Formats: sequence, structure tokens, C-alpha cells
Amino acid sequence: MDPEIHPNRWSAPIPVVIDVPGWYELWINCYHKKGTSALQLVWTTPDSSEEAHVPPSAFSHLESQVGQ
Repeated sequence: MDPEIHPNRWSAPIPVVIDVPGWYELWINCYHKKGTSALQLVWTTPDSSEEAHVPPSAFSHLESQVGQ
């Protein structure tokens, strides 16, 4: 968690290890100052140690929870 207000810069990584494949709930709270928003979500997969952007196919949403 990075509670400070600051110019665009990457916050320290928050490592999460997922041992069992499946769908997991993910909530992201971020601050957007006018014209300076940036968010990047990357992962490493079991077949690679290289970070890559998480593809859209890895996401889903539940209509009943949008905006909560």
C-alpha cells in the first residue's frame, strides 16, 4: 500500500503468490489527478520469470458488484 500523494511514479511492488489457478477477487484503489493517471498490472507466470502485462482475458467482473 502506498498512502502518500505524489507525482506519477511507480509504487513499490506488492507481491502476491497464487498457488491454485482460478478466479480471485481483486480491488484496486488509485488516485487520479487530472491528466496524470497511470496504472500498470503485471505478473509472472509459472512458465516464465519475466514480468508481463496481465492480459484482458485474465479479467472478468460481476455486474452486481461494479462500483461498490
